[in-house]
Amino acid sequence: ENLAAMPFELDDNEEEKMAEIESIYTDLQKKHNKVRKLLAKKNQKVSVVSRLIDDVPTRSELIQYERRFVELYEQIATKLEENRRHVTTYNTLKKVYELIQKEESLLQSVNDSFVNAMKSQRGKEDFLSQFTGIVESLKQNLAQMQGKRDAAAGERDKKQAEYQSLVEKQRRYFKAVKELQEACEVNEALVAELEARS
Repeated sequence: ENLAAMPFELDDNEEEKMAEIESIYTDLQKKHNKVRKLLAKKNQKVSVVSRLIDDVPTRSELIQYERRFVELYEQIATKLEENRRHVTTYNTLKKVYELIQKEESLLQSVNDSFVNAMKSQRGKEDFLSQFTGIVESLKQNLAQMQGKRDAAAGERDKKQAEYQSLVEKQRRYFKAVKELQEACEVNEALVAELEARS
């Protein structure tokens, strides 16, 4: 309220004092408003920084995230290995099926030609030469399959050695992480002790 608008009369000295008080009051009011605005701006900045700090995960959250990622990785690796086994089983069974079909077709062919071949001497000789050719072809196929098997066994041994090497690296990594976590805990305890002494 404006003190000058009051209904009683003041002398000049008192009016000057009142005007001075009013002037001081308005100055203080302006300063108060400026300080409130500054305080509001500071509070906004504090809340922005606080939100930024809250967005940074804590050490325990990071450890929890790491554990969850390791679990997910293990689940994916298990599922991948299972899928690989199924695909390998399917491919193996498909090859076996194809070989059985070839064998059945070969046996049927031998059976069909056997009856006709046994009717004459020339037929017997042709049958014997065809059968010898088939046996040689089967021996070549067997040698190829054994070569593939040996190559696959060598590749398997190589992969197994690589796997063992990776398992050893992973073991050393987890050991290092554990040692780092223990060192961090010791460091935090020492920092807390230093802060407590200060």
